[in-house]
Amino acid sequence: PRPFLSEVGADPGRLRVGMLRVAPGPFPTDPACIATVDRTAALLGVGCAGGKKADWRVAGTIALAWGLTFPGCVVLGWSMARFFLHIWQ
Repeated sequence: PRPFLSEVGADPGRLRVGMLRVAPGPFPTDPACIATVDRTAALLGVGCAGGKKADWRVAGTIALAWGLTFPGCVVLGWSMARFFLHIWQ
């Protein structure tokens, strides 16, 4: 192994991205989640391959899903916390 400072600025080589299509353990994976992983992997593959055109509608759909999911989870979590705190106080 090289010292840390010699790693800074060094060429990282070919980038590899791993994706897991099923949840670890005995948990079932929703088909919509698997489809999203497959689409994201395909989009990354096109971007890495070079010379091919990506379907940016897919990228937009993924970005929209992420943009709606995270704020939606925040609002839902906050609302449920307020509800249960109201009941138990």
